[in-house]
Amino acid sequence: YSRVLRVVGCVAFFRLAAPVRALCGKHGRRKSSSRMAFMKIRSLKPLVAQLRELSSAELVRQTELLAELEHRQGARLIAHLGEIASRGLHLELGYGGLFEYCTKHLGLTAGCTALRIQVSGVCGRHPLILDALAEQQISLLMI
Repeated sequence: YSRVLRVVGCVAFFRLAAPVRALCGKHGRRKSSSRMAFMKIRSLKPLVAQLRELSSAELVRQTELLAELEHRQGARLIAHLGEIASRGLHLELGYGGLFEYCTKHLGLTAGCTALRIQVSGVCGRHPLILDALAEQQISLLMI
């Protein structure tokens, strides 16, 4: 489970967290009752073949769109984390802090979590930063 998380990366990980957690048990062993989650992860396998069929121009265009979506979704995640923190929802869900909520519930890595929590606090005071993040005018590390 943790090996899969490192490969997936920070931003894209939250989309795969639930299926991976369903697929892997507490100790990283595959659960037999998680066939549906396993199929969702494997469903990207045909994508490689589909990508090979695309023209170079179309491949570049789709890659640019995906990068833009990833930046926008990252900014949205940060905004959501800030709102969860301000409402104290992580406490209501039984987590001692937002960091624990992000790492244990969402499955984000410790490094991703620490940075996003820090940025969400800054964005709470300066909301225009979210727009700049979404538009790639600044990066998480610049904040």
